[in-house]
Amino acid sequence: SYHKPCLVFHLTASLCVGGRLPDEKAKNVNSSRIYAMPKLSFSPRIGGWGAVSILPFSNAHVISNKMKTTNAQPQHTEYNVAIVILAAGASTRMGTPKQLLPYQGQNLLEHTIEKAITSLCKPVIVVLGANAQQIHSQINQDSVTVVENPHWHLGMGSSIRRGILFITNHYENIDAAIITVCDQPFLSTEIINNLVTTYYSTEKPIIACQYADTLGVPVLFSQQFFSELANLGETGGAKKLIHKYCDRVFPLPFPLGAVDIDTPQDYQQLQMTGDRGQGTGYRGQGAGGVRE
Repeated sequence: SYHKPCLVFHLTASLCVGGRLPDEKAKNVNSSRIYAMPKLSFSPRIGGWGAVSILPFSNAHVISNKMKTTNAQPQHTEYNVAIVILAAGASTRMGTPKQLLPYQGQNLLEHTIEKAITSLCKPVIVVLGANAQQIHSQINQDSVTVVENPHWHLGMGSSIRRGILFITNHYENIDAAIITVCDQPFLSTEIINNLVTTYYSTEKPIIACQYADTLGVPVLFSQQFFSELANLGETGGAKKLIHKYCDRVFPLPFPLGAVDIDTPQDYQQLQMTGDRGQGTGYRGQGAGGVRE
């Protein structure tokens, strides 16, 4: 018998005629693979359009992954979070400025600055105090803004206040600020970025690192707490606000945050363990935002 070639049209899954794909398949339209495609054919024998049929998986056409579903969630791409690195302490227990102790081809402060400037945070503020001139000469001014705390001897609260006031006086539209220290050798860019993205995804106003059965630095505070941070007591650190607003804190696991460098013994153990960190058995002084 006489047969004309069928005219075949391949439609996308979102344009099925006479039916639809199962929900779990329809949801995958945005991927680069699809499970089935409808086929619409015209036949002169029946003088019209034939019924829609579903092609087997092996014959399915690939749909570009550029297709967008209407219910796709927009990704947050703009982050307005500052970071304040506290490096004003006198390192009395160490006996020498621990900010300048060699570590992985840098010093501890340079190591912390590198993690900060490669993170999502801008601006990067470093607060100096004791030995400021000596330490300042080791900092790349193009990467960070250095501010000095003339009242560093009064305690960490005065350094937090100095950093936060500098942000509020010189920058607009800052949503939050991270407070961190320079003697946590296992601080990473990933940890800093996790603080930022967790803040925007959870909408919790305080994101604090969790280690050694405590919450501490690095810690992110929403802009709504800037006023209280700027009025901390001289000896009070970030932990004071973490405790005060514990019901508004989201904990972010950072087990190696327990390692900080306060004494020659801490530093010697760091040199012995290198990057491994785990299983060292030492906790420093808890890195809880109560010392520099």
